Amino acid sequence: MSQTGAGKTKLVFDSADLANSDQIGANTMAGGVVVTATGTSMNVNVTGSALPAGAATETTLASVLSELQGLSHAEDAAHVSGDLGIMGLAVRNDAGTSLVSADGDYSPLSLDSAGALRVSFGGTITANIEGDYEEDSAHVSADRGLFQLAIRNDAQSTTFTSASGDYSGYAVNQKGALYVKDVANGANLQQVITVGTTAVQLPASSLANRSSMMIQMLSGGQLYLGSSTVTNSGATRGFLIGNGGFVSLDVGPACAVYGIANAAGKDVVVWEFAE
Repeated sequence: MSQTGAGKTKLVFDSADLANSDQIGANTMAGGVVVTATGTSMNVNVTGSALPAGAATETTLASVLSELQGLSHAEDAAHVSGDLGIMGLAVRNDAGTSLVSADGDYSPLSLDSAGALRVSFGGTITANIEGDYEEDSAHVSADRGLFQLAIRNDAQSTTFTSASGDYSGYAVNQKGALYVKDVANGANLQQVITVGTTAVQLPASSLANRSSMMIQMLSGGQLYLGSSTVTNSGATRGFLIGNGGFVSLDVGPACAVYGIANAAGKDVVVWEFAE
């Protein structure tokens, strides 16, 4: 049978004796918790020390919900000072391969072995950043730029680097004038080459690190200089040098000079200078 009155410790329901069973509207109290059931709703009122220490309450749960909502931002929403966020992790990816399987998938950022972020550049740099200067831009008063330092080097024979390919500063004298190299002070080589009516390279093999050369016609007749397609007549005729004439050229070892004469057996002297 059912018990009545406040302070009941249990509800009794007997399907065979509905008249004497506890109804939905009954109250019960156990361990400081009062349960009130009325109609289709049930209210739980906590009194005393029914919950253990540190248990979540309505207040603490509301605080947690507020923090979670602060991590979420709607698309295209404006930034507000104090916004919260979650640190985005990136993945070391030495091979630089794709980390996802299909277009449109979410993906982490990709890093190299040094932790540098991998980026893809497929356009032209046009950003107007302070300190940069765009090619072919007109000068404007108060323009900013990076100052290029040079090194005073009173002993011109002193080098600033230890090997070919090293970075080096510009060398200037005590007045700040930039040193430039207008003559070769390394190796030089002269040789006589016989030229006929077929174009030949002058000389057949260039001097290493060549910076300039001189060519003189030693025999009577005409010598024509040009590229590998030079001829001694017509539209492709080369630069003419007569008997005893000479020409000085500033050409490196990769620039091949060819000569052709107006007749066979013409002697030409070639003098090369290298750094």
